[in-house]
Amino acid sequence: MTTCAEVMPDANGARGKPPLPGCGWTTKPAAVLMIGHGLEPLEPYPGAGRQWRCRCLRRGAEVAPRYSNIQQGWGGCPACRRAASSARQRGPEAEAIEVLRAAGLEPLEPYQGVMMPWQSQCRTCGNQAAPLLNNIKKG
Repeated sequence: MTTCAEVMPDANGARGKPPLPGCGWTTKPAAVLMIGHGLEPLEPYPGAGRQWRCRCLRRGAEVAPRYSNIQQGWGGCPACRRAASSARQRGPEAEAIEVLRAAGLEPLEPYQGVMMPWQSQCRTCGNQAAPLLNNIKKG
């Protein structure tokens, strides 16, 4: 059986064997990393390459990311990852309004996203339209 002493760094920073699942030396830093990424572990550390049951602290969903993926910067909650991606693609509302106004339109409803019809009114003739911001950007 491998002990913590065998996996703890020596004076030169080198380790013997890789840490075992559930080893206190590995578990605490792993749990701190998960919590730092918005995930609450629901079970003991299973190992870097295995799915680890956690609860998303933002949405409350139960998820099972791999610790190694979290270390590499991947998001642990698929719903949060999709929401962040959507927000990046959506872009800032102020910028979207500028693009719409530069095309001669005035928004009649809040901005929803580049691929959503946006109720607008032509500032020249007063007709209503629902263009996609993406199409306006393409010209």
